[in-house]
Amino acid sequence: MNATGTQRPDAFDVPTPAKVNLRLEVRGKRDDGYHELCTVMMAVDLTDRLRFSTGPAAGLELSVSDPALAAATRGTGSPATPRSAAACGSS
Repeated sequence: MNATGTQRPDAFDVPTPAKVNLRLEVRGKRDDGYHELCTVMMAVDLTDRLRFSTGPAAGLELSVSDPALAAATRGTGSPATPRSAAACGSS
């Protein structure tokens, strides 16, 4: 949303349902550098929301609406981030 409280035309929201890992086993490393996983998970009745939008700067930016989470998300990244940016037409 912008300063007037309306949805930006270049943004969209995606619900992200939560889950609980009842079992998580990290197996061998794959040729692409990621690991094989064996997991048993259970869905729970909680959902976050991810908002995707374009901006003036290139790349990806993570922001959170809860100040208590801001410190926990510093340095958050993933090897998949550059591929995600490329898939969205950013770099």
